[in-house]
Amino acid sequence: MKSRYSIALVLILLGTLFLANNLLDLNLSIFKIFLAIGFISLGLILLSGRKVSGFGDGTLDNAETVLFGTARSFARAGTQQETFTTIFGERTILLERIDTAEKQLFINAYFAECTLLIPKDMPVTINGKAVFAEVSMPDGKEVNFGERTFSNRPKESPAGVAIQAVAAFAEIKCRLI
Repeated sequence: MKSRYSIALVLILLGTLFLANNLLDLNLSIFKIFLAIGFISLGLILLSGRKVSGFGDGTLDNAETVLFGTARSFARAGTQQETFTTIFGERTILLERIDTAEKQLFINAYFAECTLLIPKDMPVTINGKAVFAEVSMPDGKEVNFGERTFSNRPKESPAGVAIQAVAAFAEIKCRLI
């Protein structure tokens, strides 16, 4: 436990030093800035204690964060809220195992590709936000910079799944199956 915090703090310090060195010299190298942001992100994830999976492939039902990996995840039934974060990886999220009761999903993709597979009969509202990225909705419309909302919920039925999809330098595809 103590070593995880030490490694996290070293990564945060290393990333901060790289970033400060690059920004103060004004000799900006995009690779070095992204490397520094990667170190800082990895350190913060380790420090937060969240479940992280990476450096491999497979089916991951319980990983909140996928880092440098490929995953096929399932939203769990019986939970009110779930978060799926993918950094420098690829993930497919299936919503077929959940009921249509009120549920919130947070899908975050950073330098990654995510595909969200939604059953056709599931009432859903998707709020997509993108920064230098693409969030494509089930109706074929997409947002590349800004915000867009898609909903197939009947007005008389407020129940359904609310999805917040945030992408930065990434792609999130929402598809009906």
